[in-house]
Amino acid sequence: MTQLDTFQPSDDALLDALLDQLTIDSDADLSVVLTRIDALHTAHTTRAKVEQRQTEQQRQRSADLQEKWADVISRMPPDISAVDALTSECTQYFQDLLNAADHARTRNGWRASGAVAPAAHVPGLATRTLLPLLLHLSQVSSTPEKGESDPSAETTRLLRRAYLHLLPSALRAAAPPASPAVTAFDLPSPTLKETNAVAWYGRYASDPVTEQLLSPYMSVTVAPLERELRYHFCAGRETAALHEPQHFFAFLSDCVERQRSIHKDSWVDVSSLPQAPSSSSPTPTFVQTSLASLLHLLDHLGQLAFSAAAVVAFQSCYGWQPHSPLWRSKDYVVVTINAILDFVARAEGRLCREATELLLEHLLTEEVVLSYARAGEEMANAALENGAARLWRRSFLALNAPCTPSSLYTCSLHMVRALEAFLRRLLNTLFVVESTYAALLWRKTVEPVLSHFLEVVEAHAVAALDSAEVEDRREGHSSWSTVLQLQWCVSSVQVVATAAEDWLGMLRESVTSTSSAAGAATSVNDREGKSSRNGSVLATSDALDGLALFRDKLARRAAEQAKALTRQLCTHKSADSAQAASLLHSLDVFLQQLETLPEGSSRYVMQAVIQDVMHDFLPQEQQAGLAAFTSRSGLPCVTRLLAA
Repeated sequence: MTQLDTFQPSDDALLDALLDQLTIDSDADLSVVLTRIDALHTAHTTRAKVEQRQTEQQRQRSADLQEKWADVISRMPPDISAVDALTSECTQYFQDLLNAADHARTRNGWRASGAVAPAAHVPGLATRTLLPLLLHLSQVSSTPEKGESDPSAETTRLLRRAYLHLLPSALRAAAPPASPAVTAFDLPSPTLKETNAVAWYGRYASDPVTEQLLSPYMSVTVAPLERELRYHFCAGRETAALHEPQHFFAFLSDCVERQRSIHKDSWVDVSSLPQAPSSSSPTPTFVQTSLASLLHLLDHLGQLAFSAAAVVAFQSCYGWQPHSPLWRSKDYVVVTINAILDFVARAEGRLCREATELLLEHLLTEEVVLSYARAGEEMANAALENGAARLWRRSFLALNAPCTPSSLYTCSLHMVRALEAFLRRLLNTLFVVESTYAALLWRKTVEPVLSHFLEVVEAHAVAALDSAEVEDRREGHSSWSTVLQLQWCVSSVQVVATAAEDWLGMLRESVTSTSSAAGAATSVNDREGKSSRNGSVLATSDALDGLALFRDKLARRAAEQAKALTRQLCTHKSADSAQAASLLHSLDVFLQQLETLPEGSSRYVMQAVIQDVMHDFLPQEQQAGLAAFTSRSGLPCVTRLLAA
């Protein structure tokens, strides 16, 4: 592109154009070059005049439409036909503004270059055009009741319907996209996705024109509730006790329900009001589909705006800020996070995902979630130490926990149930919208609990084996009680390992499903990066692998002890008959107690180990004689074992 192509009517531009042309073609005739420059000057002047005239026409048309709106609104009640006709006229005007912008981009080659398009109309024309309508609807503070015959109520309903029909084209005309690739702001669209609400909220918060165009909706649906929230929850008020954050979220839950009711009564219902017949109006099906998409977007926008206001109010009132001294109080953090999670659970299905995400993103930072994770770890460890006395819902747990002679297994069950309740609560609230914390909770809560549990079981197993060694030195043999203690250790590890495997799978699934659900709201790279980081953390677990290895080691040690005792029973000498009888009675007691173990492979493996040793060391006749003896002696478990 030469200087001639971008000629501007100034001496410097004339000189630059001459030098540029003569540099390209030094043999060019000066008169020809000057003629061409004069033609370009004339074309530029003409184009500038056309653009100036177009801008003046747009201004004048906007002023005319503004006067018409002021005139229509002044009539009580307005004529439906006049409102509908004016709505159609404004819609066409906004479409003309869009067409002018599109033509300007095409004419200047902005689409090819990808640069920001030049302004094709005076900024703010859309808001100026609708200013009387926007001001009137923004000042309406009450919601007309259904069936109310007051003329002002009828006027409000009619004007709100017109506003809903005008809003899509007004928003597009107010700030056209920089390029056709920007599709997040396309309105109206029957396939409008709710995730567009995030982009629109960003534009609402940063663009005064968009804020003004949305003010009729926000002033009715969000502003009154926001004022109430700030009134009741500011420092010094009785309703804002620092140690009772649950009151804030109870009130917030009520506000969410009221916001939904206002949205329905003030906007959804008025959108279905009858429209004056017009041959140029779009078909009813298209109108209703477009309005449904718009109302859906407005609903989510209002919820996002109110969630943002709630975050600011809570942080200001309760000092919920990074590095706050309150965050060093574990009890306060736990109470507050529980209140937040209760709110999320209550608001499920009533508050859109984006609004919930915004709330959690700002209130549940990594610092407080880490504190909550440590509290979960302490709770689970306390349950393992003394589950029945520590856990909530003791009666429920006491009824469902089996009566066993092993306190380790009983407390392991309590620990599993406590940790499962902790994780499932987060799964149904926090992890639904923020799966990145799934890996954090596994790493900071579950794995430390598993490691502590492994240390406790190891201590029990070592104590049992030490006792067996002492008994072996004193009596010449160990006892079946040692084998039973090891079996209870195996069962305890098994129940915890099985639950931990389920938790790991549950958290992996949470990461996958949450990433898919939030996929449209984030970029592909961000989504894949988060998913891969969480996936790598949840791919393997050293603590879980350690549990499995220790379980197998304990099972082998218990089997070795059982084999040694059974061999000693089968190979006793006649002089050791009293000792053999004692071992036989101990075996029967052991088999009875073995049946109190939970159903599982370890129980049946132990029975098979004892049977195999007896079959290897006792001939068929001796087995039959021993079975007869145990039957007469009242040792039913040994009798059944021999008969199997």
